[in-house]
Amino acid sequence: MYERTRGLFGRELGGTEIQASVVPTDGIAVAGSTGGRAWSHLRFAERVPAGRWIQLEYRVSLFAPLSRPIIRFRTPTDVIDIFMPAPFLGRQRWIGCVPENTSEVFVSFSSSEQTPFRIDYCAILPFARIAQFALSRSLHRTLAAGCLWLGGEKEHARRRLELALRATDFRRYDHWRRENSRPVTTIDLPRLDWRNGCHVCFVLATSTGATEVAIRDTLESIARQIYPNWSIALISPTDASEQPPCYIQSRVRVFNSNDMLEKLYTNDPLAIAPLVAGDLVPEYAAAVLAEHVMAQPDVDAWYGDDDAQDASGRFVRPSLKPEWSPVFNAFSAYVLPAVYLRPNALKTSNMRVIGDVLDVDKVLTAFSRTQPGNVGHIRRLMLTNLAQSTTRPDVSKSVRQWSRNALVTTVVIPSKDKVDRLRACIGSIGLNEHGLFEIVIIDNGSIEQATWDYYKVLRANPRVRVVSAPGPFNFSKLCNRGASIAEGSTLLFLNNDTRTDQRNWLKPLVDWTTRPNVGAVGPKLLYPTRRLQHAGIVVGLGGLAAHIERDARQYYHGYLGRLRHPHEVSAVTGACLAVAKAKFEEVRGFDEDRFPIELNDVDLCLRLRQAGWTTIFTPETVLIHEESATRGEQAASRYARERENFRERWGHLLGDDPTFHPALSLHSIQTRLQ
Repeated sequence: MYERTRGLFGRELGGTEIQASVVPTDGIAVAGSTGGRAWSHLRFAERVPAGRWIQLEYRVSLFAPLSRPIIRFRTPTDVIDIFMPAPFLGRQRWIGCVPENTSEVFVSFSSSEQTPFRIDYCAILPFARIAQFALSRSLHRTLAAGCLWLGGEKEHARRRLELALRATDFRRYDHWRRENSRPVTTIDLPRLDWRNGCHVCFVLATSTGATEVAIRDTLESIARQIYPNWSIALISPTDASEQPPCYIQSRVRVFNSNDMLEKLYTNDPLAIAPLVAGDLVPEYAAAVLAEHVMAQPDVDAWYGDDDAQDASGRFVRPSLKPEWSPVFNAFSAYVLPAVYLRPNALKTSNMRVIGDVLDVDKVLTAFSRTQPGNVGHIRRLMLTNLAQSTTRPDVSKSVRQWSRNALVTTVVIPSKDKVDRLRACIGSIGLNEHGLFEIVIIDNGSIEQATWDYYKVLRANPRVRVVSAPGPFNFSKLCNRGASIAEGSTLLFLNNDTRTDQRNWLKPLVDWTTRPNVGAVGPKLLYPTRRLQHAGIVVGLGGLAAHIERDARQYYHGYLGRLRHPHEVSAVTGACLAVAKAKFEEVRGFDEDRFPIELNDVDLCLRLRQAGWTTIFTPETVLIHEESATRGEQAASRYARERENFRERWGHLLGDDPTFHPALSLHSIQTRLQ
């Protein structure tokens, strides 16, 4: 499961190689360890290089579940965990500064089991070399670090450099992929017995106007599979006279597109992989698919990650996908094109002929009809296609089936003075024509006469209640107070510094909450500058949780088009959060003791997910949010306690948000490669 390190690329990288080895802890407790992780001790031939920049190059089995490895530093007073880049293509590097006074270093390469890994290279790097690496990833962060370094602020400079090193722009994907790819080696030993593995059948049509070169390239990539149990179903013109190339002739069967699917059911278990001429399949693809099928035999439909290759041979458009997200897939068809279907999925979606497995609409139907627990994601690059063939269908119109239930919504607004903002917020609510809502204002100790004069006007409206709740600011407590007296079946928690001119903006939020599998729902929020403020929260981003794509342009579509379509997220902001009252009460509302101000919204969404309800972001509702405009400065110690509470409760999720691929960076608000 481990090997001694050996020096590689020392001259090329310009580092001072240091001798180190990895030793399993053999069940010895590691300080601060969490259940399920396998830890190994990183032992240095001399002393631990505390305070020095080091680089680790490592490999992990392609057949192991992909996750972000952790490097752990133990000092006399603390345990510091840092997520290293996930070896998506089989190998990766981590560059970072070993904290001062570090006495021991541990590494863990899997969140659930002992994973075959190897550290190939360990070196101390000079600052100039660190800056060179950082410059290739982020110009502005590196320049800022250089200024801080020259000004004597070396700790701040170090942090800036580490941020630059841990995020790579998608424009550098071709270089990133070539740098981190590797062939299959002895570290990629089968985890399961391939003799009992599923049969992988690649289905490829030759009658769609594809060139001979494209067909040949696809067939040759299949022929390189290291997994032995595969075949090709070649869909030829109606006379079924196509002759396959001699080098794979024994593995090819030629069919007509109207032949019945039962002709493929010669093996059990079976996995069918539809391909388009020009698709390239990596040598490990069939093996990785078979390993997943054997490990999870109840999964009927799989999808993998993919990219494209342009006319010049450059790799582009990596599609690093979230875990199964049925809402997102219904609007974006993100699972395509690397999809794999088993017989149960074919039968459930009423596929009858072999040509059906190449029909995009029928493939998407198979995924939509498969039970959520029976859809799996393979976190590996499973397919490369031609760049011009990567357009995915926009199916959003066919799935907009909003609820028409006339349900009363209670809008809960914690507030304190700032009457002009509150007036704009109340005016926005009035833009909802159906009128099936009430407003509950929880006043947290207003003192301005203008505020009380406005409250007097509002109280004349039978749909508005103002409740006094003086005392120290506790957002969770104020929201829970409003929810406790709410008469509506849907709750909308709304900051008093939000506003919009969009008519009927409340309806999409409320309609989503009526779906039985949906918990919290949040809209798109913009700053007054019209830059993006909120489009969903990623757990682990920035260390704990943060708004992804914050400060992006208003009409930016987002990675994989996420900002165009409703989709699953781990959390949404409490500045505008809708949830069915019954679901809110079942999880006991906001945690006002542990999260009075910070992270209460994320905690609520995670507890809702724990209870079986997903969180949805919908861009159909757009509001302006003058973030934190009404909140005064709070004690840093208060925030520190809440952050520690969050780590204690949700620390096991920080490195693996299911809506955010582990090959993406947790150190950049804008989506980047790690």
